[in-house]
Amino acid sequence: MIIIYKNPDLGNFDMKHNLVHIAISLDALALLIESGYIHAVDFRCLDANSKKTVW
Repeated sequence: MIIIYKNPDLGNFDMKHNLVHIAISLDALALLIESGYIHAVDFRCLDANSKKTVW
C-alpha cells in the first residue's frame, strides 16, 4: 500500500497546480471511496467514459 501525505505547507488542494496523473483500477478506486480515503471532490475524470463509470 502506498500512502501519500499532504505537505502542510501547500495549503488547500489546488486542482490547477498540484496534480498527479495516474491510472487506477475501478476496484481500487471503489475501495478508496468506500473506505473514506478519497471523496468525489478529490478527483476529476479525464474523459466521458471514466465519468460514466464513476457516476
